[in-house]
Amino acid sequence: MERNAPHLSKFTIRLIIMMLVAALGIAVFLFNPLRSEARMVKRIEAPDGKIHLEVWENPRFAHAPGDALSGDGSLILRRKDGQVLRRMELGLVSSVDGVIWLEDRVHVIGVADWSYAGD
Repeated sequence: MERNAPHLSKFTIRLIIMMLVAALGIAVFLFNPLRSEARMVKRIEAPDGKIHLEVWENPRFAHAPGDALSGDGSLILRRKDGQVLRRMELGLVSSVDGVIWLEDRVHVIGVADWSYAGD
């Protein structure tokens, strides 16, 4: 006695292929393999130009267009020569919105208040 193998119609095969291609496209969109390192998204210079703030965003596995600055990352206070004076982790990079530079300190509104006197 012969067993008949299930036969798929051409339509069913095309539908399966289209679904696989769509799933692959969605996976590439959500998991961006080209972005594996943190990237600087903001640089805010002090009025005197001797120091600056850097806002870095960590790589994310999933993001949609237009949601820039919504991931986690770091806030770094750096001297002109590259030396890091202060650093902190951020839950949301977008929380760095307002900066007030004073003579010996920087106030990142709602995030940090750092002194850099003597640094």
